[in-house]
Amino acid sequence: MNDSSLPFIDNDSDHRPVFRQPTKHCQTRRMRDHDYKKKCAYLWTFMRSRELSALSVIRGDIRVRGDRIYTEPTTLGIVFLDALTNFLERNPLIKCNYKVVMPDHVHIIFYVTDKLDSKFGWYVGQLKASCTRIMRERFPQYAEKDLSYFIRNGDNDRILYDQGQWSRWQRYIEDNPRRALLKRTFSDLFHRTLIISDGLGSLHAYGNLFLLHYPEKIVVRYTSKVSEAENNRRLQYAREIARNGGVLVSPFIHPIEDEIYKEGLKNGWRMIRIIEFGLPARKHPYREEFDYCATGNYLLVSLRDERSFERRHPMRAVCLEMNRLAERIVESDFSSAKFRRE
Repeated sequence: MNDSSLPFIDNDSDHRPVFRQPTKHCQTRRMRDHDYKKKCAYLWTFMRSRELSALSVIRGDIRVRGDRIYTEPTTLGIVFLDALTNFLERNPLIKCNYKVVMPDHVHIIFYVTDKLDSKFGWYVGQLKASCTRIMRERFPQYAEKDLSYFIRNGDNDRILYDQGQWSRWQRYIEDNPRRALLKRTFSDLFHRTLIISDGLGSLHAYGNLFLLHYPEKIVVRYTSKVSEAENNRRLQYAREIARNGGVLVSPFIHPIEDEIYKEGLKNGWRMIRIIEFGLPARKHPYREEFDYCATGNYLLVSLRDERSFERRHPMRAVCLEMNRLAERIVESDFSSAKFRRE
């Protein structure tokens, strides 16, 4: 299918939601000002009922470089795929661009090629009902349970406005099996953790907590308060520490600091990166950082918990606060700190 024929909605202002007031995020909320009957592309996520077994099995070996990581549907996964095939045959205006069946959820990119008679959510309801019907036909143990549904409440959609957004999300869901297997294989390196430490208060972290205890840590900071020669001397010393197995600690904000950060990713250096906000539940760093967590050489530490709608501090003040936290982390051995997995 050519890009020119993709049914993205127009980017006119009336198609965008109007911001009214800060509200709590809800992944299951439909967009209030969007017309779900018109041509559009969606990323839709379905969650299987908790009482059901897995929809797929992840195959491949994450430890073998270049090994193909993919999902193989179980008998319940085939129920969904058959229901989807029937659904698309009955509704020719709705196409499926890409799908991935994970053990506990399914991602599908739908596109609506012309105006629908009913809202798209009504058609999705048909698909969900079809899954339940086929499941009860093939598995008698579920036929007698009136409350046994294939898809549980809470499916969510994301409207894809343009080709770039479509491509980014397709790459993301294509990579879903590999990320899931990576997280399962190196489970200890992929947890949100609350750190309570004297002098540092409460911090939120994601990654290898053992980096906090490493005896040789050094701050990476480029500052205008010293000469260029002194900055270069300090940064070169930090590189030497990293090459010898030490831990670099910094928000890596300044472009020169960011160069060292990229150098560290390339060379496998140990690094603790300071960020302003922690990762929400079920969220992970972007792909490069996510992959680096699996090496055991990376830790994210945030000043605050999840992102709020209003920035309470000027950006300069936030940068200074993150730099101060980096210095305190280097000075602390965290011997008396308490850690609680979130």
